[in-house]
Amino acid sequence: MYDILIKNGQIIDGSGKAAFCADIAVKDGKIAKIGKISSPAEKTIDAAGRYVTPGFFDMHSHADLTAMLCPDMEGLLGQGITSCFTGHCGMTMAPAGRYFMGMLEDVKAFEEIMPFQTYGKGPGSYPSADTESVRKAFRTRFGVDMDWTTFGEFRDRLRKDGIGVNMYMEVGHAQIRMDAMGFDYARIATQDEIDVMKKHVVEAMESGATGLTFGLDYAPGKYAGSDELNQLAECIRPYNGILAAHIRNYGKHPDTQQEFYTVDGIKELMDIGLKHGLHVHISHIGDGFDIKPFDQFMMDASAHRTLQIIEEYRQKGLHVTWDVLVPEYIPWFFFPDLAGIVKYYVACCGGKKAFAEKLKSHAYQYEIAQAIKENKNPSFGWFKDEYEILRCKNKDYEGKTIKEIAKMIGKEPVYAMFDILMEDMDTRYRQNRLGSGHHTNVFQEADDASMGLDNCGYNYNWEGEKPDMPVDYSTPTSYCGMITFIEKRKDFPLEDTIRKMTGNAAMALGVKERGFIKEGMAADIVIIDYENLRSNEDFTDPRHKPDGIDYVLVNGKIAVDHGRHTHIRAGVIANGLEA
Repeated sequence: MYDILIKNGQIIDGSGKAAFCADIAVKDGKIAKIGKISSPAEKTIDAAGRYVTPGFFDMHSHADLTAMLCPDMEGLLGQGITSCFTGHCGMTMAPAGRYFMGMLEDVKAFEEIMPFQTYGKGPGSYPSADTESVRKAFRTRFGVDMDWTTFGEFRDRLRKDGIGVNMYMEVGHAQIRMDAMGFDYARIATQDEIDVMKKHVVEAMESGATGLTFGLDYAPGKYAGSDELNQLAECIRPYNGILAAHIRNYGKHPDTQQEFYTVDGIKELMDIGLKHGLHVHISHIGDGFDIKPFDQFMMDASAHRTLQIIEEYRQKGLHVTWDVLVPEYIPWFFFPDLAGIVKYYVACCGGKKAFAEKLKSHAYQYEIAQAIKENKNPSFGWFKDEYEILRCKNKDYEGKTIKEIAKMIGKEPVYAMFDILMEDMDTRYRQNRLGSGHHTNVFQEADDASMGLDNCGYNYNWEGEKPDMPVDYSTPTSYCGMITFIEKRKDFPLEDTIRKMTGNAAMALGVKERGFIKEGMAADIVIIDYENLRSNEDFTDPRHKPDGIDYVLVNGKIAVDHGRHTHIRAGVIANGLEA
């Protein structure tokens, strides 16, 4: 008897081939048979009028950063994601040695340790502290014991608690560098310090890490010289590990102090890969050339040339893959509350209510305005008058940008923002497609594209902040990014879209047991009611599940049933590339 029998579905197998009608039998977590099946099963699902696809891959995931906080991963499973390639941009929760650097949601624990302004301006500048202090703060803020030190211990903790999705986990350079160098990381490492880092890399690879990841735009990784990067890269070669990187995009190279641009960063990573015979993976690829002013034709030409350069390295023998982000907007530092832009000042006042009262002072407004104009606002490294007001008590503001409202009321944009907040501290806004020129369709339409969200895994009841603070629910991509991608590509064959989310990703990663509907593969399966598929993307409160995802199976277990989560944690933490 089979465990599950899926009858009458239109199968899209992940290869790009045309859909076909067949039944699928699941036994012991695997796809046991595909065809016309009449044998009995403990549970039968009638998928007539539905598409049956492989589980989706998030190829640029930070779900490991929230795995201790939201192990059920409702937001990922609800959009059909069953596997995540995690640890990108040098950011991981382990090792947690002498010092620990906050990466994302864990940053909120630092509020128990130090004032908010020490966070710096994100992205790329995060707080750090001695790990023992962070352990106590983590327990106070989240009620979770941060009881691991090594990468292997973190992996074992996740396995013990259970996880909703499969994870292929890289180890991040940032925490490794923090342990070796402490707070004094804004420099070239000594050989003794590099030796400490190498031991951490080897421990992680021995413990089943998929590879090593650099974050070369972010502290502390951006200060790493070529010798350090090459020595660490060599450590993963005996394990056939993947070397992934958020490449250097700007600034000066720490070795030469020469200006560095995106194309240089891409070549730097690929040169390391060639030197050591590694599989390298370029995280959230972007066009390699700085196009100013914005011109879509030139941006597309830049993207095409970037892909040509990658192909040239392939001709040299390099194994290089890449992912491209689904969203057209920056997915980090997303506070639906407009007050999130000035979160630091809200925190200093003790909350939104007190801040609204203090904001009546013109002197206080001037102080904040000057900090924003001088790019010294500790909450955000930017302020744009193109921000769009989505929800406000003053309905005349809704649907308008801050710039338009400023013109309407005769004030500078930053002071217009103050007026909006004083009228309604719960005003919701949208960061209007910041940086959208870096994510052109050229990459998404490339034949070997695989898709990533650049986000974490959350539950639908996620509350990222304390009461009376600007809300932080993450972004819509956390809950519906893959479905938004499908909606965006309505004019393309669905088989091609699914291939970019499944088979392409598995092949890029080198995973042999997932990504396709084939006999013997792991039973990671999504059943889609395509006619009723809706992302339900919402920028005022993104915590909504999409419509049309009827079932999600993870390793043969039903994780989503008629759109409802079963909260079974059927995901596995892979050993290397083998689950």
